[in-house]
Amino acid sequence: MLPQFPSAQPENKKSKLGFILGPIALIIVIGVVYFVSRQATEKVYKNFKPIEPDLTAITASPTQPPAQVTVDPKQYTVSILNGSGITGQAGEIKKLLEDKGFVVNSVGNADKEDYTQMQIAAKKEVTKPFISEIKNALSKAYTIREKVDELKSDASEDIEIITAPAK
Repeated sequence: MLPQFPSAQPENKKSKLGFILGPIALIIVIGVVYFVSRQATEKVYKNFKPIEPDLTAITASPTQPPAQVTVDPKQYTVSILNGSGITGQAGEIKKLLEDKGFVVNSVGNADKEDYTQMQIAAKKEVTKPFISEIKNALSKAYTIREKVDELKSDASEDIEIITAPAK
């Protein structure tokens, strides 16, 4: 029998040692990185103060719709002057307004007959809702000038309407 001799090739101890130590070193490095990053994160969150949103705009109570203003159509008196040159137009508008409950005390002719838009003049004490009601009653058939002129306080009626041709 042949005596057994160690093989002529040296054992590769470095290779086996690297095979074992490599993964261990990798695990240690990953652990250190995890630990350091966790510590840094905890410091950030420890000092973190969240921004509180201002909820007053969101949680504000809903606004109520404006209350309907009721207008007494007999509260003020109206005068109608024909400014269109169309015979009988002031009388037609008088009937239209009276049918809606307004008090029309006088009808006559305007200073001229070539008005292109109906014009309204009112004393200072006449309320805006009242004027709006008159405009609403007339605006379906007539073009009304937006501006309301101021009527002299000594005028016989509270509101003066100068007519113009229908739309």
